[in-house]
Amino acid sequence: MEQALAISAVERNDVLTISVEGRIDSYRAGQLDQFVEEMIHNGKYHLSFDLTETNYISSTGIRIFVKYYKQLKTLNGALSITNASAGVKEVFRMVGMSKLFEEYTPAPVVEKKQEQWVVNARDLKIAYKVYEPGKGMKLSLYGRPDAIRRPDFSAIDSRHIELGGHKYGLGLGAFGSGFNDCADRFGEFLAVGNVVVCQPTDTNRPDFMAASGDLIPVAELLYGLVAEGGFGHTLRFESTDGHSVKLGTLLRYIGEELKTDHFFMVMLAESNGVVGVALKKSPVNCQDGTSPFSFPDLRHQVYYTTEPDHIGTLMLCAGVVSIKPDDELRPFVRPSDSTASLTSHFHGAVFPFHLLRKDDFDLPKIVGELFEMAEPLQVLHLINDDRELTGTGESEFSQGLCWIGKINQTIKI
Repeated sequence: MEQALAISAVERNDVLTISVEGRIDSYRAGQLDQFVEEMIHNGKYHLSFDLTETNYISSTGIRIFVKYYKQLKTLNGALSITNASAGVKEVFRMVGMSKLFEEYTPAPVVEKKQEQWVVNARDLKIAYKVYEPGKGMKLSLYGRPDAIRRPDFSAIDSRHIELGGHKYGLGLGAFGSGFNDCADRFGEFLAVGNVVVCQPTDTNRPDFMAASGDLIPVAELLYGLVAEGGFGHTLRFESTDGHSVKLGTLLRYIGEELKTDHFFMVMLAESNGVVGVALKKSPVNCQDGTSPFSFPDLRHQVYYTTEPDHIGTLMLCAGVVSIKPDDELRPFVRPSDSTASLTSHFHGAVFPFHLLRKDDFDLPKIVGELFEMAEPLQVLHLINDDRELTGTGESEFSQGLCWIGKINQTIKI
């Protein structure tokens, strides 16, 4: 039987020393990856490795050290190797990573003043600041969202939309050269920070396009919401006492605190369970007069979470929030809590867990780094499943960063 890695850890003077015994090859590297990720998730940002009893390391193992070296550096943490076997040390030298053996001494801990939270409710803490006073956003409403109930989409509904710069959006879309080209692929899409990510229904594997040089991300939009302009506020939130906060609760707190009834929000947050749906079949291919959401078609045409999913992942979300929406916006939003007065429409892209840097609000930079480090696992339409007894509830989060723009103009296109 293949022998597992022996991994142990001791903490001294704010540095966690991790000892690894065995072979760090492609078969066992996942054990080390999981262990280090858990330590960082628990707030251990200064890691030192003792590889004296490590007799082999492959490229897969090297990548783990490089990945966490970069991640911890962005959090003002550090990763170093204090000791290693001769063979392992030589491998690191040959791949140009000898700097990992530089001795690291953490800076003296400076006691920080207690943070002043603007909102400190029983289950949630929120700290926000004005980002650009007076900034507002224009919201454009594209297409006929109600047509998804009994699909009758045609080329007239399709729009070719550029989504770079200060444009943010969500809805049903695909990458392609027109309606006919995209007919088999239309699915959930999300546009944030110069990146557009789609959930194509012909493969069910997310695809994305990022701005680069003269390249501007472009998507074929069947219907959706596109916000344009600047964010007026940035916000950081944490749930209290190890609990989590429901999306609807968070949205209501934000609306009340910022005194606004309509806003667009981008959120990057750690998930404690995602509740959502995604099309498995393009609505263009469901035009037989029946709803893809009716039984038994639902099972074959729509993916839905039967219980909160993707716990411990990182979610990149964007959406529109409205208290008592007008007639034009109402078809695009759904109730977000039991009061039915709070409505929203949110999509979220699921990523493997990644550390949040709590003091950085450079959205294009953060999103760019996120897509460089990992590919999205899934794109979902987030829902509030409040059915009695059988409902799975709504998505919950432990902490996150938000960018908020008050909507001061809405246009139906």
